[in-house]
Amino acid sequence: MATPSGYAFFLNEEVNNHMKTVLDYWRDKFLTQDASAAVLAEEPNGWLSPATRKVIEDDINMDPNHTAEDGPHWDFTSWNDFFTRTFMDYDKLRPVYAPDDDNWALKGQQHSVCEMLDKEEQASDFVHGTGLLERNFMSPLAFACQGDRQED
Repeated sequence: MATPSGYAFFLNEEVNNHMKTVLDYWRDKFLTQDASAAVLAEEPNGWLSPATRKVIEDDINMDPNHTAEDGPHWDFTSWNDFFTRTFMDYDKLRPVYAPDDDNWALKGQQHSVCEMLDKEEQASDFVHGTGLLERNFMSPLAFACQGDRQED
């Protein structure tokens, strides 16, 4: 993806339409469904393993004294429910450098909400709100379960 041909590939409208179909299906038919909560387990490779909890429980609204009787998967109903969990002190974790400046830079290029949404009416819905633009492959093994990995 981080090559000229990869960049060109993802700029192709037909590719993006097919990717949207795949990702919408993945979201609607799996990530929001009960079955997706199976990875929210306390086993060594689960997202709620002791090593992972050590990293995340100080920052999110999770009871560190949770027991199996409190509900499966720590009461998260799906992967999306876990992934969009509430943080205890978001301003501490992700401080906003300039809260009154709606411009942001990506690889040295300035952007605004209006530019990102091509000056659509809906852009005003996002002013003074929070948002995330992520165009990246996020591997669960690369960021949340680092404590469970074995050193070579």
